[in-house]
Amino acid sequence: MKSLNNAEIIALMDQLLMLAIIQAGHHPTVEKRMMNPVAGVEVNANSWGFESVIIDKCILNKLNKLEDQTKMENDQKKGMSKNIALKIIIPVLVVVAISAIWLLKNAEKKPAIDNTTVSGSIAESKDTNPDFALLVTKKLDLEKLKSYGVPIIIDFGADSCIPCKEMAPVLKQLNEELQGKAIIKFVDVWKYQSFAEGYPISVIPTQVLFDSKGNPYTPKDANAIKLNMYTSKDTNKPTFTTHEGGITKEELLSILKEMGLKE
Repeated sequence: MKSLNNAEIIALMDQLLMLAIIQAGHHPTVEKRMMNPVAGVEVNANSWGFESVIIDKCILNKLNKLEDQTKMENDQKKGMSKNIALKIIIPVLVVVAISAIWLLKNAEKKPAIDNTTVSGSIAESKDTNPDFALLVTKKLDLEKLKSYGVPIIIDFGADSCIPCKEMAPVLKQLNEELQGKAIIKFVDVWKYQSFAEGYPISVIPTQVLFDSKGNPYTPKDANAIKLNMYTSKDTNKPTFTTHEGGITKEELLSILKEMGLKE
């Protein structure tokens, strides 16, 4: 379908404006005869206000063409709007779908939370009785620990020393396996230096040992393992028994059994 050019549209609009002027009676006493060579419209007007308008088929066709052209342009604009909307919506839906799939897959792979707290290389359960917890974060109440009637091992060390790092998994395993049967503690003396006050600590790691009756550990075989035994100057009674350096899990279990560990 051929579109009207600008000149034809302007000529047509001028002719329609002239028709409106005649119809409105702007020249009631003068007979007029006009012809627009481009649009092809002829108008007669007389002094009585009667006007006769003859519009040839060419004008009617052009008017129809203009209407069709306008309708077509509107339809094209609607189509373009739909296409633009689709171009935006489809990628968004794809991104949403991919994100949903990724989230579902990662949710399946996500490990269950075991409710543990990690400090350096040692971890423990948050549900543990604070007195039986491995990590020491406040000054020990030794008399309260003795009141439980179980053997006690307090390891004074640090997360950054090599022998202490080797001891860490041993202490963690014993603490978990012997919950309620023995008290296994770890004190980081580099973080909490004041917690070591009152204990005979000269090297790390050092383990302080008490039996289930709250007394310093007295080994059956003094030559089985090297231990340090301390006594009070005033009463000459034993106050502490310690082991300096690393020690194996088997050796600690043997000591715990001698200190009254119940199976």
